[in-house]
Amino acid sequence: MTKEFFRVYPEGIELKTAERKTLYKELLEEDHFGERGKGFVRALKRLVFEGEVESYEECVEDPDALLGRRENDLGYMLGAYICLAAPLPDIAFYKEVLSRYSRDICLNMASSAAIYIDGSGVSADYLNRVGLLIEAISEVLTELGCGLEKGGSYSRMFVRFFSRVCHEGTSNNCLFPRFLRVVDSVFVDLLEEPTRNFDFCASEILPMLFGGSPANVAAYTDEQFIVFLKGYFSREYTPALLEYLDAVYYSIPEEKRIRLDGDKISYFAD
Repeated sequence: MTKEFFRVYPEGIELKTAERKTLYKELLEEDHFGERGKGFVRALKRLVFEGEVESYEECVEDPDALLGRRENDLGYMLGAYICLAAPLPDIAFYKEVLSRYSRDICLNMASSAAIYIDGSGVSADYLNRVGLLIEAISEVLTELGCGLEKGGSYSRMFVRFFSRVCHEGTSNNCLFPRFLRVVDSVFVDLLEEPTRNFDFCASEILPMLFGGSPANVAAYTDEQFIVFLKGYFSREYTPALLEYLDAVYYSIPEEKRIRLDGDKISYFAD
């Protein structure tokens, strides 16, 4: 059976460029949106360089397949690839694509990004595309009457940020700074989710950071961690987040708590 394809990106845009080759390689290497089928690589290559897919649907008709249908070669989260491979990151286009998919599929896209891509060594361009994808998913879900606070994406970002700062001394490529205000706004809802992320952060990671004993002292020069602390010490966050942070900060002996003097963190070193 000969497959038929249709274009998902606007005509007149050059897709066979060096930048697109880099994006294709990164999409291929950072493939975390479901399992690959045997036709995945070919389908991704066609999407990136031809701007074409065989269908927006997760399953397509195939007389040679069991029951006459098979999974799309790009997998059931193909919407993520259509968005990430777009010639230009654009939230309106992302939302147009994502609105075709169910709440659960959208949640899975965001969860996969938060688990596997957040904090990894991807390029700035790819990370921006992923961040915009999550923003678009959040808006689509909100319009459906639910939100991205379900599914654990935000809680994973939160814990990943502090864990990387504490253990690696850097928040490079972490998504949390981009979503800080959103996470803060829904923090009371996040705490109601059945997850151990926040308990682990409060019992293991934050005491090290707030108590002057991070695994990597470079944590105290990380720009985004300092930005976060400025918001905390000036009491800018919602009561739910402030209460969560206060419970850790004030459990530490006063003489060992970190302080913030302008842009500099001071701490007691053992």
